[in-house]
This record gives sequence, C-alpha cells and structure tokens, in this order.
Amino acid sequence: MIITTQISAQLRKLGLALPPGAQITGQGYLGYHCFLTHEAALDSCSIGSYSGVRTKDVRFLKLGNYCAIADELKFVGEHDYQRITTSICTIATEGRHWLFSNFQGQAPYINFRAINIGHDVWIGTRVTIKGGLNIGDGAVIGAGSVVTHDVEPYTIVAGCPARPLKRRFADEQLIARIHKSKWFLYDWDGIDVQWGDVYKTIDIMEERLATNPPQLLNHGFSYKVDEAANSIQLRPAQTVES
Repeated sequence: MIITTQISAQLRKLGLALPPGAQITGQGYLGYHCFLTHEAALDSCSIGSYSGVRTKDVRFLKLGNYCAIADELKFVGEHDYQRITTSICTIATEGRHWLFSNFQGQAPYINFRAINIGHDVWIGTRVTIKGGLNIGDGAVIGAGSVVTHDVEPYTIVAGCPARPLKRRFADEQLIARIHKSKWFLYDWDGIDVQWGDVYKTIDIMEERLATNPPQLLNHGFSYKVDEAANSIQLRPAQTVES
C-alpha cells in the first residue's frame, strides 16, 4: 500500500514517521520513532526504533535500533543454477508466474532469505547484500559494496566483494565498553550525552545506565497491510529481542 497524507498523520501520532508516498506491504514490526523517506518501500520487514530507511524494494529485513540505511540497497536471492536452465520462463517469483504454457508441476521460486542487521549499523548508498547474512552491531558498510559474508560487529567493510578495512574504533577497549553497555536498547531522547565525543558519551551512558537507566526501546507496533483496502492494521508489540 502507498502511505497517504491521512495515514501518515495518524501514524505520526503514534511515533512512526512514514511520509506520504512511502510504500509498505506484508506484515512485520515498526519500532518507536522509526522513519522512512517518501521513496522507501518495505515488504515484510522489522524496523527498529530510531532507524531510518530511504531505499526501495526492501524485503524480509530485520533491522535493529539506531540504524541508517541509504538509498539503492539491494538484496540478492538464491537462484538455482543447477537446473538445466536459469530462464525466468521456468521460475515463479513473487507470486507472478512467468511460465511456459505447458509447464507441469510446481515451479521453483527464487529464494529470498532474511537479512539480520544489528543495532547502530550504517549502510551506504548502492550496497548489495546476499540473503541470509548477519550484519553485526556497530558495523559500517561502504557505498557500492557487495556483501557476500557476515560482517563482524564494529567493523568497517567495503569493496566488491566487501572486505574488512578496519575496526570502527581503533581502541578495542572502547569497543568492548560500547558493546557491553548495550546503549542502543534504550531511548536517549532528551538526555544530554554529548554525542560529539565518543569517550565522553560512553562515560555518561555508563553512569546513567548504572544509576537511572532510560526507558527501554522494547515497544513498537506489529503491522499487517490489507492491500485491497489500502489500510494498515497496527497493534502494540515488543521487539523480538531486547
């Protein structure tokens, strides 16, 4: 369905920033204050809180909190090349059958496996990711990369195929502190944590988490789209994992 101005206004009251023109189909999960751009299109995705998506044709994606996904992200399905032909004339895809008229039996489908992206992940423009992969917390994927293997947490990768370039932070003790804190599971809106200096930020976060933790980001809405009625059904739900 295409998000209308009226639906967008209703969703914004619930803390969901889905602008007019954005598209959403299937069923999934929308975290608190997740946001799309008007050109985004989601199919059966789980989008974490404070995560933004601006790309088309995103399907079967599980995205953590505080992530940034640039435009032209592509997912690669698994095409069975062991058959006698790879022609689309013998393959069914997305429910549309491009089959020979005399085709007998069940047509195989191109298999799109879910991609699991952790928290605080940045994916640049024109990235392609193989289905079924896991992208670790804090990872960064450079623009134009083709990702064929899992990406370790707090690792920067780039290239075709994507290869590790360096750790996101040179200080491994800092990485350990950040990951141990699990700061990305909390709502830091309105809390002064001095975002510009990573050492000051983690100092403040650790102290706050030990004394007066912010609200957990374990709330949002499960959704189910009714294409015929061009409507979306929402119900309060918690994230799959906290």
